[in-house]
Amino acid sequence: LNVRTPITWVLFRKVLQMLVKESQNTIPLSEAVAVGKACEIKAENVTKVLKFYHELGVVLYYPHIKGLGDKVILSPKWFVDCLGKVLTLEGREVYGKMWDLLRKKGILVQPLYAAAWKECDGVEPEEMIQLLVHFGLAAELDSKLYYDRDVKQFFVPAVLPTFTGDPSSTISPGYNLKATPLHITFSTGYVIPGFFTRLVTSMTMFDQRTCSLRFNVEMFRNRI
Repeated sequence: LNVRTPITWVLFRKVLQMLVKESQNTIPLSEAVAVGKACEIKAENVTKVLKFYHELGVVLYYPHIKGLGDKVILSPKWFVDCLGKVLTLEGREVYGKMWDLLRKKGILVQPLYAAAWKECDGVEPEEMIQLLVHFGLAAELDSKLYYDRDVKQFFVPAVLPTFTGDPSSTISPGYNLKATPLHITFSTGYVIPGFFTRLVTSMTMFDQRTCSLRFNVEMFRNRI
């Protein structure tokens, strides 16, 4: 990518990279402003620089997400690894029913993600879950499947197993279809990766009295 950037911006980026080498994965926005000032970048222009490097994937900066607007994630890889503590919870059977609920029904409860993300210093578990919601990977709901109804629950279809059988194999004779089939086609013949799970998540965000999930049947990431 051939993009001309001011020398001060390049210096700003190098300073942030040095902080990552010193094991600083996040910094407050105020500290980023201080670094910008040292690099001769005006305070009012620092957010512009951060958005520029965010687009390039150098840092992560989400000013529109509650809790994340006042901090800068310096290491995108570290952040993805933190998210993976929930999305790839292999060997976490120690969490018992919460684990089963996540793997079999895609329901992520607050105590589980709080425990999985507690070691991710710099970003709070509630901020992490809001980022998943922002990207369309999670939707808050009340499934009535967890004993403590006071804790938050989120539907995360991406963690469900993949259905590889015959699409019509589970439809019994006389099955009463309660919803009109929805067909979405792409002129290119190519389906965007993760499209179905994000579609289901988006539908879950609607009024759950008119658009509800059937948790009493087996669920898959590509078949709900």
